[in-house]
Amino acid sequence: MLLNSCLPTYDVRARYQEFMPAPPERVYALARDLDWSRSPLVSWLFKLRGLGRVKAEPSLANMQKMGFLILDEEPGRELVLGVVGRFWLPTGGVQRVSPRGFLEFDQPGYAKAAMNFLAEPAPGGGCLLSTETRVLCLGPQARRYFRLYWSLIGPFSGLIRKEALRLVRRQLRDDAMG
Repeated sequence: MLLNSCLPTYDVRARYQEFMPAPPERVYALARDLDWSRSPLVSWLFKLRGLGRVKAEPSLANMQKMGFLILDEEPGRELVLGVVGRFWLPTGGVQRVSPRGFLEFDQPGYAKAAMNFLAEPAPGGGCLLSTETRVLCLGPQARRYFRLYWSLIGPFSGLIRKEALRLVRRQLRDDAMG
């Protein structure tokens, strides 16, 4: 799993998965190009997090504009995104870094977050699509701030990840119906 090489140690981890009745390559393509705006819940949560500063339509391109970067990718199987910041601040405190810079970043007072989509063949056909989020806090102060932030935001982050899985499943259904 590529995520293990991007953020092998972490303070927080959340993982969700769902069976998808399609080949991993198809499911992966849908997850990678996910139209998050098809979910009013996700759109609302992204806008709420933006606090009115940015018109943040949830898409991979806009996530990259907000500071997320593609850390690694195995096309057809796994995509790993990452971001460095002080997520507990209203601005997010995002630091623009390269993929290598993400791996090397170790400035106390910040946190590094990585998330993936992983499509793996399931026994008997179809695949398991999972998404995992990991956060590493850099120093005790960052850990304290992040834990407070996560106690409030963590459930909503989980809702977004679960909704992403539902959106992929819905797109598969819509495609099958023609």
